[in-house]
Amino acid sequence: MEAVQGTSVSQVQIGQDIIATIGGELGRNLGIAIVSIFVVTVLTLGDPTLCLTVMAAVALTLANVVGYVYFIGLNMDQVTFICIIITVGMSIDYSLHIAHAYKLEKGLATQ
Repeated sequence: MEAVQGTSVSQVQIGQDIIATIGGELGRNLGIAIVSIFVVTVLTLGDPTLCLTVMAAVALTLANVVGYVYFIGLNMDQVTFICIIITVGMSIDYSLHIAHAYKLEKGLATQ
């Protein structure tokens, strides 16, 4: 009689494998997003100071959200990763609109 070889797989193990895979992809996707944000900001604004200000706002917002997720003890799962990626999109939208309005606004040097 032949011996049957198999692997026991549980839902916990599958979940851990998914989290490990998504965790690596989260870092890659955030890196791609930051580079894309920089390119779009440079093309849209054309002002290095405003570009750095927008990048700082996005980075600080991302650090704030990830820190808060850690602070309140949320599990790092698929939903949390999606929320982190959405946070980057929301923060760039808001920051870029503010920077663009600032660039277009006219005023005196004393204001």
